[in-house]
Amino acid sequence: MSKFILLALALASPVQAQTISWNCVLDDISGTNLADGEYVKTNMVFEGMPADAWQYQLTFSISSENAEMVIQSSMDPAQLNGQHPVLPLRDGVYATFAMSDKGCMFSEQFCASMVQFTQLSDDKAVLEVTPASFGSTDSKYAEFLDVELRGNCAPVKESK
Repeated sequence: MSKFILLALALASPVQAQTISWNCVLDDISGTNLADGEYVKTNMVFEGMPADAWQYQLTFSISSENAEMVIQSSMDPAQLNGQHPVLPLRDGVYATFAMSDKGCMFSEQFCASMVQFTQLSDDKAVLEVTPASFGSTDSKYAEFLDVELRGNCAPVKESK
């Protein structure tokens, strides 16, 4: 077979995507607000939420032509669930923007979050979520509130 035919076959065949899944727990949740002209950072605690509320599974499908992340959570308080295109920042570091057309824990009308995944080793990664957020107030203006959610991830072991 000629080199040209082999090249044409290689280009016409679908690119096999690499798929890997990670289990993540967002357990470091903090908020920074503006109080009396000073920025004050505090840990946020959500009373009454089940222990598994902040557990997410991320499944990446990465090829030379496409990169996407599927986010799944049974409770999904930050409205991250869904299939999202990702921006590969480098091998093992991916960012996406998750949006929802309903309010979530940190907003009223719509929900939007920047999501960054950073693989630290073969068996450890960090997930960071920065939702668009504001503080509740009785006045007609919102209060400044910057929320950060962080947690560790471990790869899902393939069953044999």
